[in-house]
Amino acid sequence: MPSLAKGRGGPEKTIALGQLGDLGRVDMVGVQSVELVLCVGAHRTATTSFHNFLIQNLNALRAEKLAFVGTNDTRAGLFTGMMCHPDFSTSEQDRRVHRACGLTRLMLAEKQRDGFEQILLSEPNLLGNIAENVTTGYLYPHAKARLMRARNGFIPNLKRITLSIRSYDTWWASQLAVSVAAGHSLPSEATLDRLITQPRRWKTLIEDIKAVFPGAEIMVLPYERVSTQPERVLALLTGVCIPDGIRAAREVHAMAPTQKYLRDVVKDRGETPQNSKIFDDGMGSWMPFPTWHSEALKEAYAEDLAWLREQDGSGLTFIDDHEHALGWDEDLRGQDYGFKEEYSAARGVGTTG
Repeated sequence: MPSLAKGRGGPEKTIALGQLGDLGRVDMVGVQSVELVLCVGAHRTATTSFHNFLIQNLNALRAEKLAFVGTNDTRAGLFTGMMCHPDFSTSEQDRRVHRACGLTRLMLAEKQRDGFEQILLSEPNLLGNIAENVTTGYLYPHAKARLMRARNGFIPNLKRITLSIRSYDTWWASQLAVSVAAGHSLPSEATLDRLITQPRRWKTLIEDIKAVFPGAEIMVLPYERVSTQPERVLALLTGVCIPDGIRAAREVHAMAPTQKYLRDVVKDRGETPQNSKIFDDGMGSWMPFPTWHSEALKEAYAEDLAWLREQDGSGLTFIDDHEHALGWDEDLRGQDYGFKEEYSAARGVGTTG
Protein backbone atom coordinates (compact mmCIF):
# COMPACT_ATOMS: atom_id res chain seq x y z
CA MET A 1 0.00 0.00 0.00
CA PRO A 2 1.42 3.43 -0.88
CA SER A 3 2.49 5.79 1.85
CA LEU A 4 -0.44 7.53 3.45
CA ALA A 5 1.65 10.28 4.99
CA LYS A 6 2.67 11.88 1.70
CA GLY A 7 0.42 13.75 -0.66
CA ARG A 8 0.97 14.53 -4.33
CA GLY A 9 -0.42 18.02 -4.40
CA GLY A 10 -0.40 21.15 -2.27
CA PRO A 11 0.19 21.38 1.48
CA GLU A 12 -3.40 20.40 2.29
CA LYS A 13 -2.56 16.90 1.02
CA THR A 14 0.44 16.31 3.25
CA ILE A 15 -0.24 15.31 6.86
CA ALA A 16 2.30 13.87 9.25
CA LEU A 17 1.02 10.83 11.15
CA GLY A 18 1.90 12.45 14.44
CA GLN A 19 -0.38 15.36 13.63
CA LEU A 20 -3.57 13.32 13.28
CA GLY A 21 -4.98 14.57 16.57
CA ASP A 22 -8.67 15.28 16.20
CA LEU A 23 -10.00 13.01 13.45
CA GLY A 24 -12.14 15.86 12.23
CA ARG A 25 -8.97 17.50 10.90
CA VAL A 26 -8.12 14.50 8.74
CA ASP A 27 -10.85 15.28 6.18
CA MET A 28 -9.31 15.96 2.79
CA VAL A 29 -10.61 18.10 -0.04
CA GLY A 30 -13.16 15.96 -1.89
CA VAL A 31 -12.78 12.91 0.29
CA GLN A 32 -16.46 12.87 1.20
CA SER A 33 -17.38 12.28 -2.44
CA VAL A 34 -15.76 8.84 -2.57
CA GLU A 35 -18.24 6.07 -1.71
CA LEU A 36 -17.24 3.40 0.77
CA VAL A 37 -18.85 -0.04 0.75
CA LEU A 38 -17.88 -1.94 3.90
CA CYS A 39 -18.07 -5.74 3.91
CA VAL A 40 -18.00 -7.13 7.44
CA GLY A 41 -18.25 -10.85 6.62
CA ALA A 42 -19.39 -13.06 8.24
CA HIS A 43 -16.63 -15.67 8.39
CA ARG A 44 -17.29 -18.99 6.60
CA THR A 45 -19.60 -17.37 4.04
CA ALA A 46 -17.21 -17.49 1.03
CA THR A 47 -15.49 -14.20 1.92
CA THR A 48 -12.06 -15.58 0.98
CA SER A 49 -13.34 -16.77 -2.41
CA PHE A 50 -14.82 -13.32 -3.04
CA HIS A 51 -11.55 -11.63 -2.04
CA ASN A 52 -9.63 -13.88 -4.44
CA PHE A 53 -12.02 -13.02 -7.27
CA LEU A 54 -11.53 -9.30 -6.67
CA ILE A 55 -7.74 -9.64 -6.53
CA GLN A 56 -7.78 -11.59 -9.81
CA ASN A 57 -9.73 -8.76 -11.45
CA LEU A 58 -8.06 -5.64 -10.06
CA ASN A 59 -7.43 -4.21 -13.55
CA ALA A 60 -11.11 -4.56 -14.45
CA LEU A 61 -12.10 -2.92 -11.16
CA ARG A 62 -9.70 -0.04 -11.75
CA ALA A 63 -11.26 0.55 -15.17
CA GLU A 64 -14.57 0.98 -13.35
CA LYS A 65 -12.95 3.39 -10.85
CA LEU A 66 -13.50 0.87 -8.05
CA ALA A 67 -10.72 0.14 -5.53
CA PHE A 68 -10.59 -3.01 -3.42
CA VAL A 69 -9.03 -2.94 0.04
CA GLY A 70 -8.91 -6.37 1.67
CA THR A 71 -7.25 -8.27 4.47
CA ASN A 72 -3.81 -8.03 2.82
CA ASP A 73 -3.98 -4.32 3.66
CA THR A 74 -6.06 -4.23 6.84
CA ARG A 75 -3.92 -6.87 8.58
CA ALA A 76 -0.64 -5.40 7.39
CA GLY A 77 -0.89 -2.34 9.63
CA LEU A 78 -3.84 -0.31 8.37
CA PHE A 79 -6.22 -1.55 11.08
CA THR A 80 -3.68 -2.02 13.88
CA GLY A 81 -5.57 -1.55 17.15
CA MET A 82 -8.94 -1.25 15.44
CA MET A 83 -9.90 -4.91 15.91
CA CYS A 84 -8.86 -5.19 19.55
CA HIS A 85 -11.14 -7.18 21.85
CA PRO A 86 -13.03 -4.50 23.82
CA ASP A 87 -12.42 -6.27 27.14
CA PHE A 88 -8.65 -5.94 26.63
CA SER A 89 -8.64 -2.30 25.64
CA THR A 90 -5.90 -0.16 27.22
CA SER A 91 -4.88 3.46 26.78
CA GLU A 92 -2.25 2.27 24.30
CA GLN A 93 -4.86 0.29 22.35
CA ASP A 94 -7.11 3.34 22.33
CA ARG A 95 -4.26 5.41 20.92
CA ARG A 96 -3.68 2.80 18.22
CA VAL A 97 -7.34 2.62 17.20
CA HIS A 98 -7.42 6.42 17.00
CA ARG A 99 -4.39 6.31 14.72
CA ALA A 100 -5.90 3.46 12.65
CA CYS A 101 -9.07 5.48 12.08
CA GLY A 102 -6.96 8.39 10.91
CA LEU A 103 -4.94 6.17 8.57
CA THR A 104 -8.13 4.73 7.13
CA ARG A 105 -9.49 8.15 6.32
CA LEU A 106 -6.16 9.14 4.81
CA MET A 107 -6.33 6.00 2.67
CA LEU A 108 -9.78 7.03 1.45
CA ALA A 109 -8.38 10.43 0.50
CA GLU A 110 -5.49 8.83 -1.36
CA LYS A 111 -7.84 6.60 -3.34
CA GLN A 112 -9.89 9.70 -4.15
CA ARG A 113 -6.81 11.44 -5.52
CA ASP A 114 -5.98 8.35 -7.58
CA GLY A 115 -9.29 8.78 -9.40
CA PHE A 116 -11.37 6.09 -7.71
CA GLU A 117 -15.05 6.80 -7.13
CA GLN A 118 -15.86 3.75 -4.98
CA ILE A 119 -13.92 1.73 -2.44
CA LEU A 120 -14.90 -1.80 -1.48
CA LEU A 121 -13.32 -2.54 1.91
CA SER A 122 -13.67 -6.05 3.32
CA GLU A 123 -12.60 -7.21 6.78
CA PRO A 124 -14.62 -9.91 8.61
CA ASN A 125 -12.56 -9.53 11.79
CA LEU A 126 -14.25 -6.19 12.45
CA LEU A 127 -17.09 -8.28 13.93
CA GLY A 128 -14.85 -10.65 15.88
CA ASN A 129 -13.31 -13.97 14.93
CA ILE A 130 -13.98 -17.69 14.80
CA ALA A 131 -12.08 -18.44 18.01
CA GLU A 132 -14.20 -15.91 19.92
CA ASN A 133 -17.42 -17.39 18.54
CA VAL A 134 -16.46 -20.96 19.42
CA THR A 135 -14.94 -20.32 22.85
CA THR A 136 -17.81 -18.13 24.05
CA GLY A 137 -20.55 -20.10 22.31
CA TYR A 138 -22.10 -16.87 21.00
CA LEU A 139 -22.47 -15.37 17.54
CA TYR A 140 -20.05 -12.40 17.49
CA PRO A 141 -20.74 -11.45 21.13
CA HIS A 142 -18.78 -8.16 21.05
CA ALA A 143 -19.63 -7.02 17.52
CA LYS A 144 -21.31 -3.77 18.58
CA ALA A 145 -18.42 -2.67 20.80
CA ARG A 146 -15.87 -3.64 18.14
CA LEU A 147 -17.65 -1.69 15.41
CA MET A 148 -18.06 1.31 17.68
CA ARG A 149 -14.28 1.46 18.13
CA ALA A 150 -13.78 1.46 14.36
CA ARG A 151 -16.64 3.69 13.18
CA ASN A 152 -14.69 6.96 12.99
CA GLY A 153 -12.51 5.49 10.27
CA PHE A 154 -15.44 5.03 7.91
CA ILE A 155 -17.70 8.04 8.47
CA PRO A 156 -18.72 10.15 6.52
CA ASN A 157 -17.79 8.15 3.39
CA LEU A 158 -19.71 5.03 4.35
CA LYS A 159 -22.62 4.35 2.01
CA ARG A 160 -23.37 0.67 2.45
CA ILE A 161 -22.52 -2.18 4.83
CA THR A 162 -22.87 -5.73 3.59
CA LEU A 163 -23.32 -8.82 5.73
CA SER A 164 -23.36 -12.40 4.45
CA ILE A 165 -25.42 -14.83 6.50
CA ARG A 166 -25.71 -18.61 6.49
CA SER A 167 -27.94 -21.29 7.97
CA TYR A 168 -26.89 -21.80 11.58
CA ASP A 169 -26.38 -25.57 11.30
CA THR A 170 -23.79 -25.37 8.51
CA TRP A 171 -22.32 -22.09 9.78
CA TRP A 172 -21.61 -23.39 13.28
CA ALA A 173 -20.42 -26.73 11.84
CA SER A 174 -17.94 -24.87 9.63
CA GLN A 175 -16.76 -22.72 12.55
CA LEU A 176 -16.25 -25.81 14.72
CA ALA A 177 -14.42 -27.67 11.93
CA VAL A 178 -11.93 -24.84 11.48
CA SER A 179 -11.51 -24.65 15.25
CA VAL A 180 -10.82 -28.38 15.63
CA ALA A 181 -8.38 -28.32 12.71
CA ALA A 182 -6.56 -25.43 14.42
CA GLY A 183 -6.03 -27.50 17.59
CA HIS A 184 -9.15 -27.00 19.70
CA SER A 185 -10.90 -29.98 21.25
CA LEU A 186 -13.92 -31.59 19.69
CA PRO A 187 -17.16 -30.00 20.91
CA SER A 188 -18.92 -31.82 23.71
CA GLU A 189 -22.64 -32.52 23.72
CA ALA A 190 -23.05 -29.69 26.22
CA THR A 191 -21.27 -27.31 23.84
CA LEU A 192 -23.54 -28.30 20.97
CA ASP A 193 -26.57 -27.82 23.21
CA ARG A 194 -25.43 -24.29 24.10
CA LEU A 195 -25.13 -23.36 20.44
CA ILE A 196 -28.80 -24.25 20.00
CA THR A 197 -29.95 -22.06 22.88
CA GLN A 198 -27.53 -19.11 22.59
CA PRO A 199 -29.68 -16.01 22.05
CA ARG A 200 -27.66 -14.14 19.43
CA ARG A 201 -28.99 -14.46 15.89
CA TRP A 202 -28.28 -12.75 12.57
CA LYS A 203 -31.17 -10.45 13.42
CA THR A 204 -29.33 -9.43 16.60
CA LEU A 205 -26.12 -8.78 14.69
CA ILE A 206 -27.95 -6.67 12.10
CA GLU A 207 -29.50 -4.59 14.88
CA ASP A 208 -26.00 -4.11 16.37
CA ILE A 209 -24.72 -2.84 13.01
CA LYS A 210 -27.69 -0.49 12.60
CA ALA A 211 -27.10 0.94 16.08
CA VAL A 212 -23.47 1.80 15.22
CA PHE A 213 -24.12 3.01 11.65
CA PRO A 214 -27.71 4.32 11.65
CA GLY A 215 -27.26 6.30 8.43
CA ALA A 216 -25.84 3.52 6.25
CA GLU A 217 -27.79 1.07 4.14
CA ILE A 218 -27.34 -2.53 5.25
CA MET A 219 -27.35 -5.21 2.56
CA VAL A 220 -27.81 -8.83 3.64
CA LEU A 221 -26.79 -11.66 1.32
CA PRO A 222 -27.63 -15.34 1.97
CA TYR A 223 -24.65 -17.65 1.53
CA GLU A 224 -26.86 -20.37 0.10
CA ARG A 225 -27.66 -18.23 -2.93
CA VAL A 226 -24.61 -16.12 -3.70
CA SER A 227 -21.53 -18.00 -2.43
CA THR A 228 -20.64 -19.24 -5.94
CA GLN A 229 -21.58 -16.00 -7.71
CA PRO A 230 -18.86 -13.40 -7.06
CA GLU A 231 -19.76 -11.43 -10.21
CA ARG A 232 -23.31 -11.06 -8.99
CA VAL A 233 -22.22 -10.10 -5.48
CA LEU A 234 -19.91 -7.43 -6.89
CA ALA A 235 -22.72 -5.96 -9.01
CA LEU A 236 -25.12 -5.90 -6.09
CA LEU A 237 -22.62 -4.25 -3.76
CA THR A 238 -21.22 -1.65 -6.14
CA GLY A 239 -23.10 -1.63 -9.45
CA VAL A 240 -19.90 -2.74 -11.21
CA CYS A 241 -20.47 -5.53 -13.71
CA ILE A 242 -17.65 -7.80 -14.89
CA PRO A 243 -19.52 -10.98 -15.96
CA ASP A 244 -16.42 -12.31 -17.74
CA GLY A 245 -14.16 -11.87 -14.75
CA ILE A 246 -11.24 -14.18 -14.04
CA ARG A 247 -12.02 -16.88 -11.50
CA ALA A 248 -9.22 -18.65 -9.69
CA ALA A 249 -9.68 -22.17 -8.37
CA ARG A 250 -11.03 -22.16 -4.84
CA GLU A 251 -8.20 -22.51 -2.37
CA VAL A 252 -8.29 -25.50 -0.06
CA HIS A 253 -7.62 -23.45 3.09
CA ALA A 254 -10.78 -21.42 2.46
CA MET A 255 -12.95 -24.54 2.64
CA ALA A 256 -14.14 -26.25 5.81
CA PRO A 257 -12.00 -29.32 6.58
CA THR A 258 -13.68 -32.58 5.57
CA GLN A 259 -14.67 -35.02 8.27
CA LYS A 260 -12.08 -37.50 6.99
CA TYR A 261 -9.39 -34.87 7.54
CA LEU A 262 -10.77 -34.06 10.99
CA ARG A 263 -10.93 -37.75 11.94
CA ASP A 264 -7.25 -38.08 11.04
CA VAL A 265 -6.34 -34.91 12.98
CA VAL A 266 -8.18 -36.09 16.10
CA LYS A 267 -6.66 -39.57 15.83
CA ASP A 268 -3.13 -38.22 15.38
CA ARG A 269 -3.33 -36.14 18.54
CA GLY A 270 -4.81 -39.02 20.55
CA GLU A 271 -8.12 -37.38 21.35
CA THR A 272 -11.05 -39.69 22.06
CA PRO A 273 -14.44 -38.21 21.10
CA GLN A 274 -16.95 -38.12 23.96
CA ASN A 275 -19.65 -38.85 21.42
CA SER A 276 -18.79 -41.87 19.27
CA LYS A 277 -21.29 -40.71 16.63
CA ILE A 278 -19.73 -37.28 16.10
CA PHE A 279 -18.20 -38.62 12.86
CA ASP A 280 -20.11 -40.79 10.44
CA ASP A 281 -18.63 -42.86 7.61
CA GLY A 282 -18.99 -40.12 5.01
CA MET A 283 -16.20 -38.27 3.26
CA GLY A 284 -17.84 -34.86 2.85
CA SER A 285 -18.51 -31.91 5.15
CA TRP A 286 -18.59 -32.56 8.87
CA MET A 287 -21.92 -32.17 10.65
CA PRO A 288 -21.41 -32.53 14.42
CA PHE A 289 -25.05 -31.76 15.26
CA PRO A 290 -27.56 -34.59 15.61
CA THR A 291 -30.66 -34.33 13.44
CA TRP A 292 -32.89 -32.59 15.97
CA HIS A 293 -30.19 -29.98 16.65
CA SER A 294 -29.86 -29.30 12.92
CA GLU A 295 -33.60 -28.94 12.52
CA ALA A 296 -33.79 -26.46 15.39
CA LEU A 297 -30.98 -24.38 13.89
CA LYS A 298 -32.61 -24.43 10.45
CA GLU A 299 -35.87 -23.28 11.99
CA ALA A 300 -34.12 -20.38 13.72
CA TYR A 301 -32.58 -19.38 10.39
CA ALA A 302 -35.98 -19.55 8.69
CA GLU A 303 -37.32 -17.16 11.33
CA ASP A 304 -34.50 -14.72 10.55
CA LEU A 305 -35.25 -14.91 6.83
CA ALA A 306 -38.93 -14.22 7.48
CA TRP A 307 -37.97 -11.20 9.59
CA LEU A 308 -35.66 -9.92 6.85
CA ARG A 309 -38.46 -10.11 4.28
CA GLU A 310 -40.56 -7.80 6.45
CA GLN A 311 -37.95 -5.02 6.62
CA ASP A 312 -38.88 -3.16 3.42
CA GLY A 313 -38.24 0.58 3.78
CA SER A 314 -36.13 0.22 6.93
CA GLY A 315 -32.76 0.93 5.32
CA LEU A 316 -32.12 -2.79 5.06
CA THR A 317 -31.86 -4.58 1.68
CA PHE A 318 -32.24 -8.35 1.64
CA ILE A 319 -31.19 -10.18 -1.51
CA ASP A 320 -33.96 -12.76 -1.48
CA ASP A 321 -34.29 -15.50 -4.10
CA HIS A 322 -37.07 -17.47 -2.43
CA GLU A 323 -39.48 -16.80 -5.30
CA HIS A 324 -37.18 -18.61 -7.72
CA ALA A 325 -36.09 -21.56 -5.61
CA LEU A 326 -37.65 -24.66 -4.09
CA GLY A 327 -35.54 -24.63 -0.95
CA TRP A 328 -32.40 -23.31 0.70
CA ASP A 329 -30.33 -26.50 0.46
CA GLU A 330 -29.63 -26.30 -3.28
CA ASP A 331 -28.76 -23.37 -5.50
CA LEU A 332 -31.25 -23.49 -8.37
CA ARG A 333 -30.70 -20.07 -9.87
CA GLY A 334 -27.55 -20.68 -11.83
CA GLN A 335 -24.95 -18.01 -12.21
CA ASP A 336 -26.65 -16.01 -14.97
CA TYR A 337 -30.28 -16.11 -13.83
CA GLY A 338 -31.54 -12.54 -13.72
CA PHE A 339 -28.00 -11.12 -13.75
CA LYS A 340 -28.60 -8.34 -16.28
CA GLU A 341 -31.80 -7.27 -14.54
CA GLU A 342 -30.07 -7.17 -11.17
CA TYR A 343 -27.14 -5.22 -12.56
CA SER A 344 -29.40 -2.60 -14.07
CA ALA A 345 -31.00 -2.11 -10.65
CA ALA A 346 -27.83 -2.57 -8.61
CA ARG A 347 -27.30 1.10 -7.94
CA GLY A 348 -30.86 1.13 -6.67
CA VAL A 349 -30.00 -1.49 -4.95
CA GLY A 350 -30.95 -5.11 -5.58
CA THR A 351 -34.10 -6.89 -4.55
CA THR A 352 -35.66 -5.82 -1.29
CA GLY A 353 -37.70 -8.35 0.62
